[in-house]
Amino acid sequence: MDILAWIVGILLAAMFSLSGGMKLADVGMVKQAREHLGFAKTQYQAIGGAEIAGVIGVLIGLISRNLEWLGVLASLGLAATMAGAVYFHRKAGDEPKEIAPAILSGVLAVAMIVLFFARPE
Repeated sequence: MDILAWIVGILLAAMFSLSGGMKLADVGMVKQAREHLGFAKTQYQAIGGAEIAGVIGVLIGLISRNLEWLGVLASLGLAATMAGAVYFHRKAGDEPKEIAPAILSGVLAVAMIVLFFARPE
């Protein structure tokens, strides 16, 4: 299970690093998505910052057995962020194909929580 936790954790970190970094930069299609969803630039950048913080928490939880609780909380925060993303996409009238990345990311964050609890001592 530990190897699977690392694989999911690295995948989760890569996805949210990219997503959070793009939100912080506020360029291109991310800027269009922000405007479509009705967020101010600073709000979207705060979400991006929260995603980056979540990545750091997940990685710290994977690296340090004494701080696994931080990884669990960070994963929970990422899952909650994706629940919010689904809500705002639905509110904006988006189709399932536009909502799917948020759902997939949220499911991966929940899987990471499960894997933290399933890690061997």
